[in-house]
Amino acid sequence: MNHANAVTGTDTATLQLSYRPPYDWPGILTFLRARELKGVEWVTDSFYSRTVHLDGHKGWIKVTQAESGHALMLEFTHGLAPVLPAILSRVQDLFDLNARPDIIGRQLSQDKLLAPLVRANPGMRVPGAFKGFEMGLRAILGQQITVKAATTIAGRLVAVLGEPYVTPYPELNRLTPAAAHIAAATVDDLARHGIVGARCKSILALAQAEVSGELSLDGGAHPDPDAMIGRLAGLPGIGQWTAHYIAMRALRWPDAFPRGDIAVLNNLGGVTAKQAGEMSQAWRPWRSYAVLHIWNMPRLAPVAAGASLRQATRTRKQKMPDAVDIVSHSEPESDENPWVHGAPPEEVIEVVAYDPNWPAIFDKLAGAIATALGAAALRIDHIGSTAVPGLAAKPVIDMDLTVKDPSDEKIYVLPLGEIGYDLVIREPAWHQHRCLRLDIPRVNLHVFGPDCSENIRHLLFRDWLREHPEDCELYGQAKRRALEGARHVMDYNLRKQSVIRDIYARAFKAAGLV
Repeated sequence: MNHANAVTGTDTATLQLSYRPPYDWPGILTFLRARELKGVEWVTDSFYSRTVHLDGHKGWIKVTQAESGHALMLEFTHGLAPVLPAILSRVQDLFDLNARPDIIGRQLSQDKLLAPLVRANPGMRVPGAFKGFEMGLRAILGQQITVKAATTIAGRLVAVLGEPYVTPYPELNRLTPAAAHIAAATVDDLARHGIVGARCKSILALAQAEVSGELSLDGGAHPDPDAMIGRLAGLPGIGQWTAHYIAMRALRWPDAFPRGDIAVLNNLGGVTAKQAGEMSQAWRPWRSYAVLHIWNMPRLAPVAAGASLRQATRTRKQKMPDAVDIVSHSEPESDENPWVHGAPPEEVIEVVAYDPNWPAIFDKLAGAIATALGAAALRIDHIGSTAVPGLAAKPVIDMDLTVKDPSDEKIYVLPLGEIGYDLVIREPAWHQHRCLRLDIPRVNLHVFGPDCSENIRHLLFRDWLREHPEDCELYGQAKRRALEGARHVMDYNLRKQSVIRDIYARAFKAAGLV
């Protein structure tokens, strides 16, 4: 059906694409919207749209749900007609329209953990990729950082390297950066957009492999996904997690399993990557779908109000975190509101010269906490920049308090409240983390459970800076640069993140963790 676009008069056509019900249309839009590539994609709660550049043909598409029947409606500009077969295939992959939810659900429902999740969302799909290289780029950017942070960085690349393109919609104004364009860049070109050095090299290697024809991530299901995963993992900085994530979405492999995914490990009850791999054998050959269900567990699982998934699966014995746990820079990605008293007003960012009195202040504070909590305080650590001699820092003492169970707040919140600490952050879905604040002196007291990977990272970073003055100086310089023009604390932290990640990478390597 041909019609004129009401905004600009651009001619478009519409096709109907069928699927097997049930189909979780809101769920797939939510997934894609969280990963929206600004300028290239525009996702709302009712449609998906994007710019398209295939074989020299440019235009845009828009996908909506049909008003009746089991189908999606694909609107495309007439200029894309010569490549319509490729577009249809890519849209079918992106929205997983060829899935058999009956077969997949029957297999996964045999597992007691997944059965209630499948019942809660029988129409769940694994979102694919419209362009394979674009997905590979996003996967690399998403290594060890949050979805939001990765999407922000990807948007910066689009704004600089993506070709401008005019559409009826201001939200769609760029074409996705071509592999050849990125392959011609340098590490420094990419690093200035907030990408750490190692990831810059990975992106360049992927782009160069795409341009040379060594790798092709387009074309739907790959005949030999294991071989392709091996080739991907052979590129610098692309490990098994990244390779399996690309296989899951770009190669359309239904049995991909990124076993080191921090959200999967946490939602399975804090298991190790090895344990997760063993559990996943029961989900074959549909492990990609199992992963999506597990990612959705905080939203779907029947957990009591206020409880976390870790609490719900507490029957599994807790283990010391392995290397994957430690090197994964997990951050909260839950919908839960962490603020106990509401979000506080932004504070003035201040970085001051190192104060030699800070260790003594910590000792006094730790002594008061130990007295208040007694045996409930398993350990108290001085972390952050004030714990590193000679390093400039915000005048805030950061401390990690380890207790047996952070969710058991009565053992520490009330006693600490009596000496001036106020509970300000509660994040059950992220290591059961709590944070208490003391105003005079200014203290952030972070509460974790025993052998928490986040506490291990804090100590590893602190000790590395103490022992490596060159990285201590590098971090100090990054702080000063980040302070210039920073509007708020989050902006300040983001500006120095790439340097922090590089330092962590060296510390992890020296510790034999990577």
